[in-house]
Amino acid sequence: MWSLPVADGKSAALKLEYRIKALSKSQKEALVAGMARIDQLEIIFQ
Repeated sequence: MWSLPVADGKSAALKLEYRIKALSKSQKEALVAGMARIDQLEIIFQ
């Protein structure tokens, strides 16, 4: 299991979840393993 606090509320959390689900399997595995950060995968909100 992997988690990340989202300070911008439920809407922002749901958008982030949607973007994470759109990642490839290898990107998700790298994120969970700590080998990649969200900003490296270009899914952080601007």
